[in-house]
Amino acid sequence: MQDPPTWASSVVWYQLFVERFRNGDPSNDPTAATMRDERMGTIAPKGWSVTPWTQAWERPDSWMKGAGDFQSLLQYRRYGGDLQGVLDQLDYLQELGITAVYFNPLNDAPSLHKFDARHYHHIDIHFGPDPEGDLKIIASEDPGDPSTWKWTSADRLFLKVVEEMHRRGMKVIVDFSWNHTGTLFWAWQDILKNQSQSRFRDWYNIARFDDPSTPENEFEYEGWMGVKYMPELKKTDITTYRQPGRPYEGDIHPGPKQHIFDVTQRWLAPDGVMLVERSELTSGSTWHAAGGFHTLNGDTNMAALQGYTIRLYKELEAITGMSCGLHHVGGI
Repeated sequence: MQDPPTWASSVVWYQLFVERFRNGDPSNDPTAATMRDERMGTIAPKGWSVTPWTQAWERPDSWMKGAGDFQSLLQYRRYGGDLQGVLDQLDYLQELGITAVYFNPLNDAPSLHKFDARHYHHIDIHFGPDPEGDLKIIASEDPGDPSTWKWTSADRLFLKVVEEMHRRGMKVIVDFSWNHTGTLFWAWQDILKNQSQSRFRDWYNIARFDDPSTPENEFEYEGWMGVKYMPELKKTDITTYRQPGRPYEGDIHPGPKQHIFDVTQRWLAPDGVMLVERSELTSGSTWHAAGGFHTLNGDTNMAALQGYTIRLYKELEAITGMSCGLHHVGGI
């Protein structure tokens, strides 16, 4: 399993960061409201708007004036890239000779990079044609119960993208970050509301819950690499030195691990129809499950990280009866 699949040595890769690829549908552009998290202080400046596609990178947006320094405000910049833009340019990618596409995270999230998942099981609402309608669909679900999950317009558009890519002979790799979520993730929101009484209290590395009998807020937790807007999921059965944000051996807590299995099964074979080919699901797209990073070339922890990922997905194979075809494609 340490060797890459035979096709990996001959494909031409294209890493696709949807938000910055092409705005194919301006009607679904991000809004200040859907990136807002008051608790974390993530509030777009007054007058915020989507950045024109051809604007020079170093040129400040009009809404940046008087709102802070340029570098700190870049986190709010959005260009409106979406899956329609990807569909519109598939012929272009094919003309370039692209035969495998690696998607940066597509899951629903408030940030531009999508590593701060709000929902693992849905494509970001602003990547599809009907953000408002998708919000209503998501609100009608119990995110902890896969039997209630539905398909949003963004989900369905992604299925179309995968179908069209496969029709062109392109491999499809998707990236998920399994060792932390965002602060707007549904389970984390329940913890913020119910604290020690939350049924998800053991999902994360929480140092201390708030004491309701005091005026202070004693709630403390660990964020991935110390980044508080990405709370780190808990590991059990740790066998190596634990340093948050760095690779260490252990097993994801059973609660979030089951959710990960449910999400993976949803995208592997919904309704028995294979979407992203099982042989294309790589350990490269799940390295975060082992607390690692995307760029691991030369990392002495490579074998351990791969081994953990393989064990995790072997459990998924046993549960679902499907082969995950795990392998390392290298350098992603």
